[in-house]
Order: sequence, then structure tokens, then C-alpha cells
Amino acid sequence: MTSLDRFDHPLTGRYASDEMQRLFSTGNRYTTWRRLWLALAAAESELGLEIPSEALEQMLTHLDLTTDDLERVREYEKQTRHDVMAHLQAFADRAPAAKPILHLGATSAYVGDNADLIITRDALDLVMTRVLAVVGALAEFAEKWADEPTLGMTHFQPAQPTTVGKRACLWLHELLLDLDRLRFERGRLQLRGAKGTTGTQASFLELFDGDHLKVRKLDDLVAARLGFDRSYPVTGQTYSRKIDAFLLDGLSGVAQSAARRRLASTWTRATDMPATGVSSSSTTRPTSPPSSPAHEPATSSVISSAGATTVRSATASLVCSPRTTSTSRISGTGLK
Repeated sequence: MTSLDRFDHPLTGRYASDEMQRLFSTGNRYTTWRRLWLALAAAESELGLEIPSEALEQMLTHLDLTTDDLERVREYEKQTRHDVMAHLQAFADRAPAAKPILHLGATSAYVGDNADLIITRDALDLVMTRVLAVVGALAEFAEKWADEPTLGMTHFQPAQPTTVGKRACLWLHELLLDLDRLRFERGRLQLRGAKGTTGTQASFLELFDGDHLKVRKLDDLVAARLGFDRSYPVTGQTYSRKIDAFLLDGLSGVAQSAARRRLASTWTRATDMPATGVSSSSTTRPTSPPSSPAHEPATSSVISSAGATTVRSATASLVCSPRTTSTSRISGTGLK
């Protein structure tokens, strides 16, 4: 992986998969900005604005951000002190025919917020794929150890007998609940769309001579070109940050379920337990939990190695993304 393909954070090398790092990488984020500019220009052209076909072709040819592009951006940002304007200038260098129409009618949140939503969508898809893989592994594990006896636990003490397979089904059930929640959040995730500077779409209404139907259609076309079936009907400068809170809550559920593997060290087979002790629950052989490593059971090592490893791989891919921010905003009418 190159520096453009990797999310720059001290913990990514330890915890993040290559796929997740690529999604949140510099290269993917700013390539997504260019995809958004192309989607906007193509939609505006489809609705009748004079957008040269050569401009669209040049934009399409130079969608992928290169190392040289990033160096240009750094130089431009020293002059403009604005990240979005610097990227616009660098993109215009690659697609000069598009310079007058780049970012036409848009604001900086058009690329910043929409890119966050696109990356979040793709990252959710990856997380759900990983959770499904863990579900599959746990299902095989539960079936394999369905008849292996073990003591159930209550208050972290052994209680009535159960089986290792049944215990694994508890993990499995929680992950399936998490998967349902992630699917729900993924299903209602929308694009911010082309909403203008403060969400009023005033700049686009001006471009289309007050034609509200065309402005609504513009929003729909941009969303469709970026793989969304709709955009949020109401936004301000940004989409509602409650969306982020909902997503984080769903992801935290996966982490909570994955943390279950830490309990494996307290699970033991009934045949491995001493015959003395006290339990607060009804059990055929009341015992207190072993306090010596000598009582570390074979079953617990099986659970740790077969179950925890796959669960750990699911949570290792979760990488938080810093939001791109800017104190100044652009309401664009093309670069001059």
C-alpha cells in the first residue's frame, strides 16, 4: 500500500485491515471528492446547463488522485488556506476544460459531507461482510461442540450444566442482532445531495432560473450517480450529526458482542470442576470458580482459539475517520 492508500493514524497498523484503511485513506477520500464534482457537472448538463462534453471527459479521465496531485494541493493550500479550493485548483489543472464549471452552485460541504456518507456506506458494507463471516464461523463452531458439556455461568460462577455449542449460540445471537441493526442503519443512510450553502438550494435555483422541479431532479440525479436511491430531504450546511451517532451506536454493538470472548477464560467443563464449593444458583455439582491456573479447562482454550480469533478479526477493521473541516465555505460558480 502507498501513503495515498492508507489511513494515517498510529493505531491503524495494529488494528485496521488493508480494506478499511483504503476506504478512509487520503487517496480514496479526495478521489471521492472528484467523483462528486463529476456527478454534479454531469447532472447539471443533463438538466440543460451548458457543460462542455470535453470538460466531463477530462474530469472522468483524471478522477484518481495521484501523488503529484497531492503535492499541487499542498502548494495551492499554502496560497488559498482552504482545502476545498486547493483541491479544485489541482483538479482544474488536470481538467482545464472543466475549470469554469467545477463546483458550480455547490458549497464545501457538498464534497466534505457527501464524501463522508459515501465512505461510511462502503465501510458499513465491509463491516457487515466481516460480521457475516464471524457468524458463519461461530455457527460451525456451535455445531461442532453442540454436545460438549460445560457448566453454565451465573454471577461469574458455575451453575447448571449446558453445552459449549449452546454458549456459542449466545454469541451468535448477539451478533445477529448487531447485523440487523447495521442493516437497518445502512438501509436508511442517504446522501446529503446538492443542497447549496445552507440547505436552501438557492444557488441551484438561480442556476436553473427558479425551476424547482429541475433543482429537485438535480438532487435525485446526483444521489443516483453516487449509488444512493435518495438524499436527505432537509439539511443545513451539513447533514444531521445524529446520523453519525446512530451509526456509532450500531458499531458499538458489534464491539460489545466481540468483547464476549473475554469471558472464555472462566468457562469450564463439568468434568474439570472440583466437587466442592458454593453457588448461588441450583446446580448438580455446586462449586466456586477455580482460582488456580491448574483449573484452566481444555474447553476454554478451544473457545478462545476458534471463536475469539474470528471475532477479533471483525472488530480489528473498525477505523474512525476524522471529519474534514473548514472555517470558510464556498458557494461556487466555477473557477475563474
